[in-house]
Amino acid sequence: MIEQKYIDEVLDKVDLTEVAEDHGITLKLKGHRAWACCPFHNEDTASFCIDTAKNLWYCHGCNKGGNVINFAMETDGLTFPLAVKKLLKEKLGHDLTDKEMKSTPEEEGKHKKRESMRIINDRLATFFAEQLQKDTEDARMAKAYMLSRWNEKYCQEQRIGYAPKDWHSVVDYATKTGLSLDLLQEMGILRVSERTKKLYCVYRNRIMIPIRDRYGNIEGFTARALDDTVECKYLNSADSELFHKAHSVFGIESAIRTAKNEGKLFLVEGAPDVIRLHSLGIFNAVASLGGSWTEKQFRKLKEYRLDDCTLCFIPDSDVPKNGAKMGSGFLNVLRNGAIAMQQGFTVSVREIPNDLSSGNPKKVDPDDFIKDRSDLARLAEREFLLWAFDKWFDRCGTAEEKQKVIDETCDLLLFVKDDAIMGRYVSELARMDGGKTVWRQAINAAKM
Repeated sequence: MIEQKYIDEVLDKVDLTEVAEDHGITLKLKGHRAWACCPFHNEDTASFCIDTAKNLWYCHGCNKGGNVINFAMETDGLTFPLAVKKLLKEKLGHDLTDKEMKSTPEEEGKHKKRESMRIINDRLATFFAEQLQKDTEDARMAKAYMLSRWNEKYCQEQRIGYAPKDWHSVVDYATKTGLSLDLLQEMGILRVSERTKKLYCVYRNRIMIPIRDRYGNIEGFTARALDDTVECKYLNSADSELFHKAHSVFGIESAIRTAKNEGKLFLVEGAPDVIRLHSLGIFNAVASLGGSWTEKQFRKLKEYRLDDCTLCFIPDSDVPKNGAKMGSGFLNVLRNGAIAMQQGFTVSVREIPNDLSSGNPKKVDPDDFIKDRSDLARLAEREFLLWAFDKWFDRCGTAEEKQKVIDETCDLLLFVKDDAIMGRYVSELARMDGGKTVWRQAINAAKM
């Protein structure tokens, strides 16, 4: 097995357009996309595309795609380890030794199992995409819903598809194509009915959105119900040897390069928000597939060497429920931003405007609000610590509640290691309420 650092080095530093040109492919640049006739099937019109901002490729003709390692595997007929070794040597001058590529039998067994699961997900993504193109009323309605929200070309590139309403299509497809029914059950895709004792697919009448890992491999799905009466609007893949929701970061395969170049990563709540931003060319956006971010996900961002990026949250702007002081979108970011600061990140917030005082206030999320790049640009950005203090302090009714907010803010201030930044924060907070003496005393108390 090749160490992670070498794989990341290839993905971060090897230019896909250069590798394609080394293989005799003539590219024509249009914006941030480079086009050519596909090297993997015969065609007269260019449908092979390299997204230079994301360093990923996709062919609209044969529906293949991936990163620079996948490209080397396809063009040179190499296994994953040999493709990495070849690119390291030819493009970065690093010749891996046999020792650096060696793995234990246990590691090999786990790797093969994960690869089998990836193959299953890839085959299912193809199956779901094909269902979306069928000439049936259900498929037409599913496609109409998809196109009412997102760009068709982008959806094709992401291989967004449709899970049919029936209980048996996926089981029949898996049986016909020889996919492991045991692994499909272990991955939570198939279950045994308690009533009939037969296998059925848990995804029915849903838009199927692939979840990819850092390398572009499909590790799971997030599935949007087309029937809004169902209890679970979004259904994510079950945890398995391959997929862990607490670790997964949706959109990361496309976001890393742009985030590093711009020094900023936008954090939104769900896959549709990421799809909206990516389809507009705002690639440095990711989601946690739900309201909560975990320490493990933030550690993943560090593993991807995004420590120097500002994490900018764009919360859903929604209506407070059940007597809450603010909507769940803001509450999520208040919690998640604090965890991010504790993990050592610089954190900010861009808040979507929403008139909650109107007669019929509605939730507004990035997918609703951001229709072009200018919509994002006009959202004012604030440092998370100041934004959070403002949100909580403005809703305090008693002196005790105010002191609690000051104390909790000081707990976060202790994670600021730069004295100059700390001093600026104290000055800003003192102007907002309390004065410097109050804040200095609270900070000293927090240090004890």
